[in-house]
Amino acid sequence: MIRNSILVAAVVLALTGAISSRTMAQKQGVLVIDGGTLIDGTGAAPVPNSVIVIEDGKIASLGPRTSVRIPEGARVIDARGKFLVPGLIDGHVHYRSWMGELLLNHGITTVFDLGDDTDWILGVRQAERDGKVQMPRIFVAGLAINRPGGNFAPSYLSDAGAPANTKIDPSRNGPDWARAAAKALIARGVDQIKVTSDNLTAEEI
Repeated sequence: MIRNSILVAAVVLALTGAISSRTMAQKQGVLVIDGGTLIDGTGAAPVPNSVIVIEDGKIASLGPRTSVRIPEGARVIDARGKFLVPGLIDGHVHYRSWMGELLLNHGITTVFDLGDDTDWILGVRQAERDGKVQMPRIFVAGLAINRPGGNFAPSYLSDAGAPANTKIDPSRNGPDWARAAAKALIARGVDQIKVTSDNLTAEEI
């Protein structure tokens, strides 16, 4: 279904000053994008002169102008001459505080962070969930599971980018250690687990 597959039109982000539709709905009530050409990303034919109705941060209805009712009192954005496409997903970022509006302005509405200080990135995710910052929806991994000297994403660590250490670290060794590290991250509430394979064994991974 188009209604379920489309996330948010990228043009909405540009026209509303890079504020997500969820935040806009919370502050402004019902939001309507009127008159644009809708390309839903499913392979269906473009829909000219379309209407998208957003309620409570979610798309409530969409389709040709002749078949969608615009609720009374809704905030209407004139999208004539624009193209509406689903929000883009960046599947691999290392998020920084300056990225939020930049990503939104390029139509990216969801990101997956695959390596950052766990405390910091969990705080960023909470701020996003609470609507305190203008940024894409974010899913986080925290720090990757590996040993010193491996392919470690956060560049502020002293051993980042160094060749993998072939010497086994007794404190980080074996499947039980790897399992405990994963469980600790899961307990913190991360959305995904990242491991780096350059200096972990197959059993640990």
